[in-house]
Amino acid sequence: MNAEAWVLLATLAVMILGGAAVWASRVMSGAAALKKVEHLERDLAEFKERVARDYATAAMVAAVERSVGDAINRLTDRLDRILERGSVATRTPARTKP
Repeated sequence: MNAEAWVLLATLAVMILGGAAVWASRVMSGAAALKKVEHLERDLAEFKERVARDYATAAMVAAVERSVGDAINRLTDRLDRILERGSVATRTPARTKP
């Protein structure tokens, strides 16, 4: 075999090995991508469960808001009654000293 044949054979071998390396890399990256997708699916499922367990629903927030609003209204009514009594007391004539 002459030098040109060896160069051609070496080039062919490098191309075959390079193609095999690229193919193997893609197969491996596909498997890694699939593994990553599975991991993300698991994370999303755990997040949904945590949100359902730990975070308040709109109905719960509305009920608390209603309750707090009612409590504020009761306090306002009490303060109004106290202030009314105070203003009535200031309108009564003060006792004079004998």
